[in-house]
Amino acid sequence: MLDEKDHSGLGAGSVLGKCRLTSRIGHGGMGVVWEARHLTLEIPVAVKILREQGLSATESARYRERFQREARIAARLSHPGLVRVLDFGEDGGRPYLVMELVQGWTLEQYLSRQTMLSEKLAIQVVGHVCAALSVAHEAGIIHRDIKPSNILIDKEGKLKVSDLGLARDLMAPALTGPDGILGTPLYIAPEVIDGLEDVDCRADLYSVGVMLYQMLFGKPPFQGGAAQILHAHAFQQPDLEPPPGVEVSSATRSLLRRLLEKRPDKRIDSANQVVAICRSIHARLEGRSSRDSESRRPTDSADSKFRKTLAGQFGASVSVESGRRILHTTFKERVMIWILLGVVVAAAIGGWLASR
Repeated sequence: MLDEKDHSGLGAGSVLGKCRLTSRIGHGGMGVVWEARHLTLEIPVAVKILREQGLSATESARYRERFQREARIAARLSHPGLVRVLDFGEDGGRPYLVMELVQGWTLEQYLSRQTMLSEKLAIQVVGHVCAALSVAHEAGIIHRDIKPSNILIDKEGKLKVSDLGLARDLMAPALTGPDGILGTPLYIAPEVIDGLEDVDCRADLYSVGVMLYQMLFGKPPFQGGAAQILHAHAFQQPDLEPPPGVEVSSATRSLLRRLLEKRPDKRIDSANQVVAICRSIHARLEGRSSRDSESRRPTDSADSKFRKTLAGQFGASVSVESGRRILHTTFKERVMIWILLGVVVAAAIGGWLASR
């Protein structure tokens, strides 16, 4: 937790608009994020403050325009899988954005602890992320920075897509000045690298494909320096053969291949289609598990430990259904709970009878 003063001189206890800052929780290229208390609504919130230190007047104006655009775009979108924006304003020359506070972990933090997820869990995560993205895409918004650090998991076990700082409204004019290459090299689509003007929602789906690859295989498809990674995304085909000892179904590999197509016209063209495919794959994997409960993916022992960690923090497995908790107890776990309750009740009754 970061609690020192930020670039603007604000610190814990400072009031910005209607929010009292309590602790600094993160920072990015455009701003610093604080946990705060909304003085009117009396709820905890996250406040993102624009970072302008060291910027020229031209750069500052451009960052302010992008910051305002993020607020307008986020305010237009409503979905349980998207971080909500509550307010936007300026105080003392400092533009700020008030958002719902998501207390939990990022997918990046999960992957730093458990580098490889089970196929079922990875498919569920992708399905949920794409359910949220479909709302943005249908509104003409592309995110342009889908990556594990922008996927949040709250304490109720819900996935939320965050950070629309690089988002683009396809129906609005482009910002003044060149955008350059926007996004994170590890997850960027080839058409973004090429600087094509007609980049659309399929660029987000490519980034989703990179995340799926990372969850299944334990690492992104391309690694190295930024220039090497960008060149690989543009010209090299990813190795879709799973690591030794790792089993990935043909259906999931087909999905991965279609998401990572270099040419957008060959790629899956809608987030809703990805959600439908994920539901189909998940149903097959559920059926396979019920028919052969003793058969386990080689990484399942590690994934089981990971699931227990999730259960301790947030609850257990992931759902691709829009707005549902992604972490919930399994049927087997519910049966065990009822058995344990039965043992406790029987022991209590036995003790009571013995005391009579």
